[in-house]
Amino acid sequence: ARYMESINVPVTELFWEESGKEPQLDRTVREGKVDQVFMFANQLSQRVDTNYKVRRIAVDHNVPLITNLQVGAMLSEAYA
Repeated sequence: ARYMESINVPVTELFWEESGKEPQLDRTVREGKVDQVFMFANQLSQRVDTNYKVRRIAVDHNVPLITNLQVGAMLSEAYA
């Protein structure tokens, strides 16, 4: 999110449902308020189940999902 903001691409940082913070990703996606999801996890991720849920919510609601860091960077630069 910080990188996108640094190149003047508007973003809204969303939070895991389990975090208790707002706005929550799952609810916001279900409400149709998300245009794209960037989800970068690695083999050291401690939130495997949550990461799966985030990917699944995006796909189930036909929201484009970017999971590759290099592709995300190129796409971000194209938006700028």
